[in-house]
Amino acid sequence: RDTHGDVPKSSAPCYIAPDLIIAGDDVYFLLTLLRAMGLGDGALDRPRPGERGKTIRNSGLQVMVGVTVVSFEPGWGRVTPHYFLSQIPVNNSHHSVESGVTGINNINGRPAREAVEHYGILFAFKVEGTLAQWSWFKIVAELSTNFALVAASAAVVKYLALYVFPLGEVYHKAMHKISPNMEGIQKLLDKKDHKIKAAHKKHFHHDNGTKEEQVLRLSYAQVHLSSDSESELESSHKPSGLSSSCRSLEQGISQHESQRSDQRSLQQARRSA
Repeated sequence: RDTHGDVPKSSAPCYIAPDLIIAGDDVYFLLTLLRAMGLGDGALDRPRPGERGKTIRNSGLQVMVGVTVVSFEPGWGRVTPHYFLSQIPVNNSHHSVESGVTGINNINGRPAREAVEHYGILFAFKVEGTLAQWSWFKIVAELSTNFALVAASAAVVKYLALYVFPLGEVYHKAMHKISPNMEGIQKLLDKKDHKIKAAHKKHFHHDNGTKEEQVLRLSYAQVHLSSDSESELESSHKPSGLSSSCRSLEQGISQHESQRSDQRSLQQARRSA
């Protein structure tokens, strides 16, 4: 039958439906399991190879039964819980149970004890597989643990970079870089694109990058270029210094605009003359 034991199949792999279902539990007859192992139809009474006519019935047998439980499949998630059985007869194995019987000796009438050996089939079960169950507690615990590990690893990397690696001072300066005054940045962003590009090209000799990147570069450049002494450098880190540098940059752009306007007026006057 198929995986769920519902539809008959004629090719491997195939699965056997239980003989009975009692209170939701599957029940397999011994004959069904023996037939699944190829030991049905009188196989218990056939002579065992190399054992001088002994059979499974009068020497016993051991069988390993693997039970694989499945309730979760990768890529599908939770599925209807089911299991797979796999019976493996152990070659040249025997199984018997001895028991003592106390009776009366028929010859002399004295008490006697006899040993009786019962042969049978021993099934040893090995259960494995997955039993998946959704748990909010588990997922919250996993997330909190992982977040804590990420935070701890970030702190470890930070202090290694600062105090162990040779470029720790450079990393410290880069990590604590002071941002420009946002009010002045907004005023610069209100300028036209070609004016920002012209000022950027004047300072850096190229006009690469977006308008926002160029404005940031110009702001940083104005702060550092205007700090010729140590006292000016300290004052440049204050918000007032940043805003004044941005104002000076605006004045430079305005002067550049006025110069271009004067040049255009002079050219028009020459053409009219």
